[in-house]
Amino acid sequence: MSQSSYLKKLDLELERIFELQPNNLHVPALTYMYKKLTRPLKSLPIVYIVPLSIGSAIFMYLVFGPMVVRLVSLLQYGF
Repeated sequence: MSQSSYLKKLDLELERIFELQPNNLHVPALTYMYKKLTRPLKSLPIVYIVPLSIGSAIFMYLVFGPMVVRLVSLLQYGF
């Protein structure tokens, strides 16, 4: 295979990769809401995910108490 045909094939593949359409939920209001909600997650997800996970862990402990600790221990020994 010559180098020029390989480069042409590579160029076609790269063009095909960049032909991805943006997310569309086929309902303009839902698409707008989706884009507004996911924009911060795409730029800096750790700022939202870490506090959310810590908050949910504290909430679960306050609601369910020691049962959560037992469940986590059981899962930890199981895996």
